[in-house]
Amino acid sequence: MPREWYHTDWVADRTIRWLEEQEADRDWFCWMSFPDPHHPWDPPKSEIGRVPWRDVPLPQNYPQSANERESLLDQKARHWRAWYDDAS
Repeated sequence: MPREWYHTDWVADRTIRWLEEQEADRDWFCWMSFPDPHHPWDPPKSEIGRVPWRDVPLPQNYPQSANERESLLDQKARHWRAWYDDAS
């Protein structure tokens, strides 16, 4: 996805544009929100090669074995395990 269409840039650009359109002598209120951080599978195209993701260590408590992961997923709603098993 092109960077200018990425949700972070889209929200920022629209907010800045709106702020620039406001009159200096009038009260206004702006509420904006960034939906970050992005999921690990959808970084902006410009960032994909920035970090060699295979070299990034997993969190300390990440379940190492498939049995551990599957046991945790089996405690959640069925769709979690279906996604993991690619059976959605």
